[in-house]
Amino acid sequence: MTSSEKDKSILTPRPKDINKILRKSVSLLAGELDEFRYANFSRILFIYKPDLTASRAKILPLKFNDTCLSISGDGKRVRPSVRIDGRRILYIVEYGDAFLKSTQEKKLRTIIHELLHCSPFFNGTLSRSHRHENLGASRYAKVVDNIAFSISKPVNNRLLELLELNGIIEIQTWRSPFSLSKFSRRSEKDILRIIISND
Repeated sequence: MTSSEKDKSILTPRPKDINKILRKSVSLLAGELDEFRYANFSRILFIYKPDLTASRAKILPLKFNDTCLSISGDGKRVRPSVRIDGRRILYIVEYGDAFLKSTQEKKLRTIIHELLHCSPFFNGTLSRSHRHENLGASRYAKVVDNIAFSISKPVNNRLLELLELNGIIEIQTWRSPFSLSKFSRRSEKDILRIIISND
């Protein structure tokens, strides 16, 4: 490396790894809130999905509610198998540009919103009570708000600091299309890491 290259590397800000930031956010929420005490950040995979336009984020469970397994009760459907660094992933959270461009407060509420969809035992299935069809959009939003308001000030401040994602960030996305309804085996080799500017 030449002297000019060294100077340039020193001046160039290191990109923020959004996956590490979001996993750290889950860890902080799990330590702070009873609702998420079983949430294990190492079992969640955060994936950027450029065509996710209907919402800021979406959670994909990798087990079926009727069996708590990757195969359905009727034996006709099989969830994809996703292992990252040897760990089996239980949930995939897809996020799009609307998430990246939102305020820190909205990012925090989005994370809470998606975690609430998980089973309280965090076993790869969805919660039977925290569903839009059961609560309705306005009531679900109120539950999210109540949880957000219950976070202690120091933890809330730390979360908002983490979720300030302006500037150069590193995101990860699938190298090829991913479908929850189509069986496949995925690992870290199927993930593409990209550096983008989020201004």
